[in-house]
Amino acid sequence: MARSVPGHAAEVARTAVGSGGLVGVVTSTTGTEIVVTSDRRGVRLLLRDGGRAYSGAFGLVDSGDAFVVGDTIAATGEWIDASTLDAVDIGSLLPTMTLDVVAVENGVPVDGATERSMVEGVLPDYVGSQVDLSVFSPGDRITAVTWTHPQSDEIFILRAAHV
Repeated sequence: MARSVPGHAAEVARTAVGSGGLVGVVTSTTGTEIVVTSDRRGVRLLLRDGGRAYSGAFGLVDSGDAFVVGDTIAATGEWIDASTLDAVDIGSLLPTMTLDVVAVENGVPVDGATERSMVEGVLPDYVGSQVDLSVFSPGDRITAVTWTHPQSDEIFILRAAHV
């Protein structure tokens, strides 16, 4: 059975101007900004030069285009106005899940509760995957730091261990 730490669209801290942050769901992206829905409102996240951005799909990135529509992300920075955050840090949320491997199809483990495929992901500040999915077999239960692609529904495994 898969369990996850649910994300939410509530804001962490927000003022009209000044420092703060939020958690929201990506609704659109461009090279320089990400638009999210947070607390049922649209918010523009501007990628500050020299800021840190981590996409669950692509690892450390330098463009808003690397974020996937539907991804839940957190951001901190300076509020320019009530709907624009000059973001210093932006990152996909990475919940921990417990997964039961029920099959391995073409070398790809499949979770029993969700019937979703697991693929190797990349942790922030690492080059290349830090997990070898070939060590998992049907019947294995694993706990993993994950990211789920909101469009393909694949589970990216960033770090994993047998339970």
